[in-house]
Amino acid sequence: MNILFYTFLAVSLLFLTTSNRLDKKGYYVLKTIGYIVLALSIIYSYFFKQIDELSLVFGLSATYISLLTSLYSREYVIKKGFPKYTVLLIDLFTYTMIVSYASPNIIGLAIAWSIAEIIGCELVSIGVKHSLEGYTKASTLFLFLSTFTFELSVFTIIYTYLYSYTTSLTTTFLDILNRVLFTSFRELSLDKLIAPDYLIILSTIGFIVKSAQIPLHFWLVSAHTSAPSPASALLSGITTSMGVYGLLRLNTIFEIPVTILYTLLTISIVSIIYSGLQAIIQRDGKQLLAYSTILGNGFSIILFIYYSYLKSIEIYPILLVTVLSHMGYKSTLFLDIGLVEEIFGFRFIHRIRGLNNIIPYSTIGSVIAILSLIGIPPTTGFTSKLFTIVFTIRDIREPIVFTILLTTITYMVLTIKIGFNYIKIHFGSLGNNYRFLFEMKSIEDLQQKIVFLNSLSNIFFTLVLLLEMNIYGLFIITILALSPLLILLLYLLTIVMRRE
Repeated sequence: MNILFYTFLAVSLLFLTTSNRLDKKGYYVLKTIGYIVLALSIIYSYFFKQIDELSLVFGLSATYISLLTSLYSREYVIKKGFPKYTVLLIDLFTYTMIVSYASPNIIGLAIAWSIAEIIGCELVSIGVKHSLEGYTKASTLFLFLSTFTFELSVFTIIYTYLYSYTTSLTTTFLDILNRVLFTSFRELSLDKLIAPDYLIILSTIGFIVKSAQIPLHFWLVSAHTSAPSPASALLSGITTSMGVYGLLRLNTIFEIPVTILYTLLTISIVSIIYSGLQAIIQRDGKQLLAYSTILGNGFSIILFIYYSYLKSIEIYPILLVTVLSHMGYKSTLFLDIGLVEEIFGFRFIHRIRGLNNIIPYSTIGSVIAILSLIGIPPTTGFTSKLFTIVFTIRDIREPIVFTILLTTITYMVLTIKIGFNYIKIHFGSLGNNYRFLFEMKSIEDLQQKIVFLNSLSNIFFTLVLLLEMNIYGLFIITILALSPLLILLLYLLTIVMRRE
C-alpha cells in the first residue's frame, strides 16, 4: 500500500514540474491532472487508514486551493515580469505543503514542511526584489521566525516522546526513536502523554508563530505583502493554517494544561483586537488582508481553546470549518488583489472603484469571500460564527466561555468593517481622472473565473460537517440548497451594477 501511495506522489510531482514546459493548453491540462493525482493519493491513504480525518480534511482543502492558485499563476507571473521559474516554485511550494498535511507521521511532516518553508522564503525573496517598496527584510524574517520556531516545536515534540519512553521502557534508544518518528499520528493519539509544562510551551511556540499571533506577528505582514500575490494567497490561506493544524496535533498527543490554554486565550484576544484595528486603517490592499489573516487565525485559535477546554465532539467540526473558511476567503481575496495589481500596477484600495465593470467574475468571487468573512449565509463563515455563538451561549456557565463569546462578538464587528472597506473597490464609478492617470491592462476571463471557482470553497467547505452527520445533517442540506440562489443573486447584482 505504501508503494502505491508514493507512486501517486511521484507521478503528481512529475506532472506538476513538467507542465511548465508545455504550451498554454497543455499546461492547464497536465497541471490539473497532477493535482487530481495528489488528491487521490490523500484519499487512498485515508481509505487504508494511513492518515486520519484531520489530514484528509486539511490535505484535500489545500489541494483544491493549490490547484486554482497554480492555474492562476501563469498569467500573473508573465504580466508582472517575475522570473519564469516562479510558477515552478509555486507548484513545489503547494506540493510540499499538501504532503505535509497528508503526512502520516512526524518525520514526514517535519521534512515536507521544512522544504516548504525554504521554498516559501525564496518566493518572498522574489517578491521583495520586484516590490515597489524596494529591499525589505521580509524574507529574512520569514526564514528566521517562521522556519526556526517551527523546527523548535517539532524537535521538542520528538524530544518529549523520547523523554517519556526512555523513562518508562527498557528498549534501546534507536528503537524508541524509530517508534516516535515513523508511528502514525493515528496510533500516537491513542495514548496521550503527560509532559512538563515547559515542553508543551516550547511545542506550541512554533505553531503560534505560524499563526502570526502577537508578539511574534510582524514577519507575516512584510512577507505576505512582499510576495507575489499567488504566493501570498498560499501563505495566508494554507501556510498559516499549519498553526492550528499543529495545535490540533498537539492536542491529540499531549494533555494541554488549563494554564496554557488561558495564556493562548490572552494572546489570541490581543491579536484579534490589534490586528483588526490595524486592518481597518490600511490603504494597501495586501496589508489589509495580511492583518486580517492574523485576525482570522486568532479566532481559529480561540475555537481551538474552546474545543480543548470542553473536549466537546460538537465543537471539533466547527473548528475545522472555521479554519477552512479562513483558507477559502483569504486565498480568494489575495488572488483578487493580484488582478488589481495586474490592472493598475498598484493596490491602494482607497483609489480604486468600479472593478465590477472590468473583472465581473472576480467581483462575484470576492463578494462571496467577503460574505464568508462577515458571516452571511450560506457561507462557511456564517456556519462558523452561527454555531460558535449558539454553543457559547449554551455553555456560558463555564468560566472561559463567556470570554470566548465576547471575543467572538468583537471579531464579528471587526470583520464587518474590514469586509466593507475591501469590497468598495468592486463597486461605484472608476472616474475619468483615474482612467487617464493609469494605463489599465486587460485581464483574461480565465483568471477571473479561477478567482470565482476558488470562492466556491467558501460554500462547499461546509461539507466537513459531515464528520458529525447526525448533528449537522439537516444544516448541510439547507446550506447546499441555498448556495445556487446566492450565486444567482450575486451575478444579477453584478450585471445591474455594470449597467449603471
